[in-house]
Amino acid sequence: MTCRHFRSLLAAAILSIATPVWANGTATYTEALSDFTAGRFETCSEISALLGTARGYALAARATLVRALYLTPPGERLPLFRSAADYAKTALDKEPGHVEASLQLVIALGNLARISNPLKAHVAGYAEEAKALLDSVIARDPENAYAYAILGAWHAEIVHEAGPLLASNLYGATQGDALAAFDRARKLAPQSILVITEYAKALIRLDQEHFALRAEKLLDRALAMAPHNALEALVQKDASEQRTALSQPSPQRIGGRG
Repeated sequence: MTCRHFRSLLAAAILSIATPVWANGTATYTEALSDFTAGRFETCSEISALLGTARGYALAARATLVRALYLTPPGERLPLFRSAADYAKTALDKEPGHVEASLQLVIALGNLARISNPLKAHVAGYAEEAKALLDSVIARDPENAYAYAILGAWHAEIVHEAGPLLASNLYGATQGDALAAFDRARKLAPQSILVITEYAKALIRLDQEHFALRAEKLLDRALAMAPHNALEALVQKDASEQRTALSQPSPQRIGGRG
């Protein structure tokens, strides 16, 4: 073997390592999911979308939302929320009623509503569309813990933003339904760091003074658990920040990450 031939083989080997499999169109959903688990969220969203399937687009939406909510400054999140919504809608176009895509679209709509002014969000119908999607998911998959957690967050967010009276009259959102949905989610997934942390954050947004002790116990529970993937590690970091803020002498506006 000549030296030149060896260098050519070496270059080819390096190129094969450096070139991601999705560049050649050979990526699989399993590989995309592995990227998500390992925390390679941008790569996950790119290769998932290239799969061209409903579950691929749904995973792309999920990975994009994780990037927006946990890895991007608040002022730079809007394009990612829009991209996530587009991915989820594409998945639903391919497979109407797709559970994962429906849940990711609800999360995207909720965060778009939070960024928008209340009147614009109301006119756009974000809350109604999200609730219809959640009702559909729960009808299809009544044991889905994350659907109930997102439903609880839907109620809590609207009560927080609109106040109990308007929330109930305009959207049918109530504090009692928020708590009931989260209680159901916890029964279905008692070891979920995500469910426990989101429950605590919802309590803080509903009434930080009244629910402080209950939220602290939930956050302490989340912090005592071992994360199993990159997302859970990010959620646990969020839980730690929430717990620290709750411990401050002067109450801070917390519970604000989507």
